[in-house]
Amino acid sequence: MQKLKEPLPLITRERSWARWELPTLFGLLSLYLALATYKIHLPGLYGDEMLFVGPAAGERPYLKCFGLPLLIFPYIGALKSWIYTPIFALFGVSPVSIRLPAILISCGTLALGYSLVRRILTPGWAVAFTGACAIHPGFVLLTRVDLGPIALMLFLKALCLVLLFKWLEGPQRICWSVFGVCLLGFFDKFNFIWFIVALAFSTSAIYGAEIFRKLRTVPVRVLVGIAIALVAVGSLVFWIIYPLLQRPHIRASSGRVSQMWSLYESMSTGAGTAYLWFKSPPAVPSRPDKASRGRRSPRP
Repeated sequence: MQKLKEPLPLITRERSWARWELPTLFGLLSLYLALATYKIHLPGLYGDEMLFVGPAAGERPYLKCFGLPLLIFPYIGALKSWIYTPIFALFGVSPVSIRLPAILISCGTLALGYSLVRRILTPGWAVAFTGACAIHPGFVLLTRVDLGPIALMLFLKALCLVLLFKWLEGPQRICWSVFGVCLLGFFDKFNFIWFIVALAFSTSAIYGAEIFRKLRTVPVRVLVGIAIALVAVGSLVFWIIYPLLQRPHIRASSGRVSQMWSLYESMSTGAGTAYLWFKSPPAVPSRPDKASRGRRSPRP
């Protein structure tokens, strides 16, 4: 068996796009757009969707500085409110103006996912991945109503991964773009920090040699400054997040797990989407005890 003289590269260079790829990607995005915008006003708006509406429309946010909204919730930044402020100024506040931008952002997420998968695997696998996401009831419904909210977070995660691969195979300055996207993701929602930690450890484990080779070209003073800045940012993050942490309770955790499992079943089996697309929304049944209390016995 012939041995390879040179080790296989860990980083796959981006291949040129074939002529059929852009029309195929556009078709998949159009399919997702059609599914996500069908009866866009249903189901009705709910809490996660309305968190940013007040600050974007000029109401008082959870925290502001010099009149600028900074937080709309203890762990959610005002990035989405900043994006929606000009949208509401132009088109007003409605289910369409609230949900359509999140759907368009998710189109960007699908496009970035396609680019990432075709870089790692092949264009065929990228088409399969993007098509599966575009028609999956969980992705369609969760991004349509921006449950979480997650639409902007998924877009920033995909953008961060694409920029990371470009940095590993390209110029040094792209590294600052990766840092900038990570900061935006953390400002959007504080739990983005878990993605940053996972990305740092996994990338160091897989592409450690390539990262070390790139860091050797950076001056020592710049590296020391970056390390001090990271420690300062980490301390600030810990100072902000630590008061929000609570010790988990067994009953609360078990209830949360069952709630997440019920949501997963509804989204992955398509029950929620089927009710939305093909039937009228089901009526919420009343509890037996409340129903019995509501019935008054006839007076003698």
